[in-house]
Amino acid sequence: MKKILFLYIIHLGFALQPIQIQACCLDNEAVLANGTAIILQSPKVDNTKTIQFIKDFYASYVFGTKNYVPAVKKHCTAKLQKQLKDNYEYDGEGYAIWNFRTGMQDGPSDISKVTSVTALGNGLYKVNFIDMGIKGNRTLKIIDVNGTLKFDAIK
Repeated sequence: MKKILFLYIIHLGFALQPIQIQACCLDNEAVLANGTAIILQSPKVDNTKTIQFIKDFYASYVFGTKNYVPAVKKHCTAKLQKQLKDNYEYDGEGYAIWNFRTGMQDGPSDISKVTSVTALGNGLYKVNFIDMGIKGNRTLKIIDVNGTLKFDAIK
């Protein structure tokens, strides 16, 4: 009887252990056997989907003619929205969408397009582009917020 009770307690302890870890931790946190909490890498984001997301945003809003204000509100985190709003140099409400570009006033041609997007890891993507004939690049941080891709930082 003691053996059965002992085995039951051992089994119950193992069965409850994952529940305890899940209940005590954030989505990107785990607890080691010694009780130390560690941060795990963010869930993998589909690079193909993210690269297309970046290309579409640039084509429509950065280099395109669509109204970028609703797009910034929809596709940027609150942190990046604040940064873009703070960098806006004009009267009224707006966002410094030019932070996604080279920052050059005028270029030698009308050509503006993304030439490549490279996944760097940890949610970072390097975007190479031509901005009115001038080569440029930006490193963008993309995060997944409840299944929706969002720009989180621009470097």
